[in-house]
Amino acid sequence: MTKVLAFLSTLIATPPVFADSALLCTDCSGPNKAKAFATSMANRLICDQDFGHKKTCSSRNKIVTLVDRDSGKAYRYNVYHEPDPPWNVNADRIALSDNMEEGFEVLTKFYRDLGSAITSSSSNISHLSGSINNVNNTSSTYVQAKTTNCPPQTALSTITDASAIQNVEDVARLEIAKNLSSKNNDTNLHPIKKNNTYSLNFMGIGLSIIDKASSRNPSFVVTFDGSGAATSLQDYLLFTVDVLGYDANNIPITDFNLSDSSRVAGFTLSRLRGENGPVPIDNECVETRLVEAVNMGLLTVKTSSVGGNGGAGGGEDSGVSFPVSGDIGCQIVDFFQSGEHIYTFKICS
Repeated sequence: MTKVLAFLSTLIATPPVFADSALLCTDCSGPNKAKAFATSMANRLICDQDFGHKKTCSSRNKIVTLVDRDSGKAYRYNVYHEPDPPWNVNADRIALSDNMEEGFEVLTKFYRDLGSAITSSSSNISHLSGSINNVNNTSSTYVQAKTTNCPPQTALSTITDASAIQNVEDVARLEIAKNLSSKNNDTNLHPIKKNNTYSLNFMGIGLSIIDKASSRNPSFVVTFDGSGAATSLQDYLLFTVDVLGYDANNIPITDFNLSDSSRVAGFTLSRLRGENGPVPIDNECVETRLVEAVNMGLLTVKTSSVGGNGGAGGGEDSGVSFPVSGDIGCQIVDFFQSGEHIYTFKICS
């Protein structure tokens, strides 16, 4: 066990505990703009209950470190309210060491290059299939035998097969690594990303930058030409990507998180999870793909009559199987993967 833990520690880098953190600034291209942004972050002014000339106000000073997103130039200020009326906010510049300034520039470049590498690696499933054989190998012969018009590769068939989605993530990891290495020469310093925080140990100094300005992390997107559902819109799988460390070949160790904003079988993934109630299965290709996944043991299923005690996480009705057959009305069908409830559908015979 000790050897395993020691090996893992060489692969996964952890951010320094006592890191110098900076906020990423979208418009701090010079000292004046940086100072103006820093003053906007002053702590709240607190005043006593007296009025007139006896009134006193104060606030705690705040040390603010900013990094310009485009240049990587770092600024640090001591931000405070002046002690006398009208208690204006002021900011005094604090000098940073040369190593710290250079480290923030390196880290900010990694932020920009990684974001570009992730988005530019996005691709259609056909390209990914060409990179790794059988990316989506979920018995397409079975599907075509039952319904010849069903596409063999869909977002639904991918997310219902753990090996298929693993293949997608493996190809994505290699594509992101290739694109990142073509833009950035400092990955040997092993900068990492977790959510909106980017960290680096530079010349013995733990540095991190936090991106609070962007509403969304850079995303890796896989598009699918075929949906199976009757829609003119493409299905897609959208992943947020973190970099947890690097392997012995300096390839980033990535963590992919599938977003509920993904579009699968014509619905967002959040809707398939039952966010607004069960989604109707009214398409033969979608039903065929789900039947296939159940038959292959990729999914387990529970069914319950509409109006009963079923629904998401409801009890199993042992008298009803999937697919629904015969004239038994409408059923709520819950699908599970590795014991976790993932999709809720409604199907009527």
